[in-house]
Amino acid sequence: MADLPAPPIKISIIAQDNTEAPIKVAVMG
Repeated sequence: MADLPAPPIKISIIAQDNTEAPIKVAVMG
């Protein structure tokens, strides 16, 4: 959904905060 790939650090932080919500990572990323 994101036009640009999210930085690995951002993905790591979001993944830690939403380990059970991968869909949210896709929306925010």
